[in-house]
Amino acid sequence: MDMFMNDPEEKRHFVDILMSFYNYQMDSAKDIAIMERDFFNMSEKSKQFLMASPMNISKMRSTLKQIAREWSTEGKEEREASFGPIKKMLQQYFPNPVKENGDRVKVLFPGCGLGRLVFDAASMGFYAQGNEFSYHMLITSGFILNEMEKANQFQLRPYILNFCNQYKEEDPFKVYNFPDVFPGDEIKPEWQNLSMVAGDFREVYSGQKGEWDCIVTCFFIDTANNIIEKGGVWINLGPLQYHYHQQPDQLSIELSYEEILLAAEKIGFSIENKYEVDSSYVGCQKNMNQLIYKCQGFAGVKKDDKFV
Repeated sequence: MDMFMNDPEEKRHFVDILMSFYNYQMDSAKDIAIMERDFFNMSEKSKQFLMASPMNISKMRSTLKQIAREWSTEGKEEREASFGPIKKMLQQYFPNPVKENGDRVKVLFPGCGLGRLVFDAASMGFYAQGNEFSYHMLITSGFILNEMEKANQFQLRPYILNFCNQYKEEDPFKVYNFPDVFPGDEIKPEWQNLSMVAGDFREVYSGQKGEWDCIVTCFFIDTANNIIEKGGVWINLGPLQYHYHQQPDQLSIELSYEEILLAAEKIGFSIENKYEVDSSYVGCQKNMNQLIYKCQGFAGVKKDDKFV
């Protein structure tokens, strides 16, 4: 080091590097102040052309993969690993989707993603309502359910930015056609048995005591005891992926599977038909890196209104 410091040019360069570390905070503050000034001087019309935040871009990429999972032929194997057992459970507890009084069995799907499971349940004859909080999911599901003219109308390449762990050079460029079914062909308009509601589940449904015959949670455990009528059913399948875990600005309690079952029993559910299913989630089948969840499934029958 001394040898380099004896060279005036090298010494000047070395000091300049040190000063870049020393002055980084002050220099960055100046840059941020300039950007803030420029931003607040922009017209509202110009602000519309600003790039989306990195977080929203990430959610958009995830939404494209979700389309492949829920609404493409290639995604059928993955989605049916979790949707299939749930639909069988619906048929087991409600063999006839229409009650003796002529009303349809009402099934609620909180955190329904792009609405495919809601759509499938409505196709089976149930009155199915999906609830979703994410604008990415709501906009996309609304487009698929309401704006399609035919099956396989559009194409996308959801894994085009994934170049790691590929078997073949062309794998990231695989085209997925969607939707694999035309929604208008599967559900009779006169049934009026499919709907979507936007908003936070706990706020939207907090006043609907005893309104629902069944609640289905798939990869989403969040339910309110009093909105299921006595004798109603809570059907669940999924892992325990707590999305707000370790986020300091969010209140999150991470219960174990055993604790969830105990809590469900304490608020009036009788737990039945427990099982386990292996399932991936928005995974690319043509990839060496596969994340498999050990999904826990069960049905909880509402016996009484207990609260703790």
